[in-house]
Amino acid sequence: MSINVDVGSKITVGLATIARDKNFLIISDKYHEERFVVDPNSKVNLKPTVPLNVPSRITGYLMVEFKNPLVVSGEKSYWVNVPYELKVIVNGNTVGYVTPVNVKYILYGDIVDGIICRYFKSEVYSEAKGDSTVARAMLKFKIKGSKVIRRIVLPAENVKFYVKDDIYYYEVLEVTSEGKIITVTLTGNPPIKKATMVRDGEGKLRAHKASYEMLW
Repeated sequence: MSINVDVGSKITVGLATIARDKNFLIISDKYHEERFVVDPNSKVNLKPTVPLNVPSRITGYLMVEFKNPLVVSGEKSYWVNVPYELKVIVNGNTVGYVTPVNVKYILYGDIVDGIICRYFKSEVYSEAKGDSTVARAMLKFKIKGSKVIRRIVLPAENVKFYVKDDIYYYEVLEVTSEGKIITVTLTGNPPIKKATMVRDGEGKLRAHKASYEMLW
């Protein structure tokens, strides 16, 4: 599932713009602009991808902080907004990435053993909400007892995307607890019915079995 960029078209999503005329393909966002000479017969398309490449890849992790802490017990499902980037593909080859939203980073843990994460802040919803600049993610909680959860950290480089009605979704994120450990697991499952899985620019399936353990 991808967006075609035809000659003479201009696509803007938040901070990201992709424009094409008979000679050039121009991609830009807040952080960079690139101009490519592209044959008018070339196929140019866009696909959603992990939010880790702009302005450069320095981490494989994403932290989503909740604007209001979430009190969870037992099995519950909630939705959050999450960032994505657009991968720009010319004749099957990736030439660049653009981001629709601002990019921020944060250190999770201490300065010695912590990890750098792409950072994003979101409301928590009972149903999927948001505009075209963000994707949606279902958090499926399985919590022993009751916990106050303020954020999640996930291995974002392995996230699979789904699309339905031009809206992007992450695969279902399962959040479980064991003592002071919160584990976020990428399940590979679609969050809604009849959503189509997005393959990467080379037609391969993105790896998806991964999890991250957070010390709460």
